[in-house]
Amino acid sequence: MWIAADTERPLAFIQDYAVANWSPHHFDYLPNGSRGMDVYIGEEGALGRGHGARIVRQHVDCLFSLSVPAVGIDPHPDNERARKSFARAGFVVSGEPLVTRWGQAILMHRFA
Repeated sequence: MWIAADTERPLAFIQDYAVANWSPHHFDYLPNGSRGMDVYIGEEGALGRGHGARIVRQHVDCLFSLSVPAVGIDPHPDNERARKSFARAGFVVSGEPLVTRWGQAILMHRFA
């Protein structure tokens, strides 16, 4: 778990986890050692300013520097803002929306 901040205040909460620890998991198609990721922007005034894409890209780049082969993220299909932000951070959609054991999602991934 991580808190992302700018020089003035905390902006977001990030967690990443080993996909294999949650099997069966909707990211089981990713290579062994892959991580899943959740991110929440907490300050409403920070929304729509590009922080999400930068925070996600920086965190994923750090994971890749630790030899993580891929990262998956699973926004709700209706959350267009998150989907666009994750795309700016290098994620691509892997298929059609689906229902996971945690709710509706559209799967996105980024490979190292």
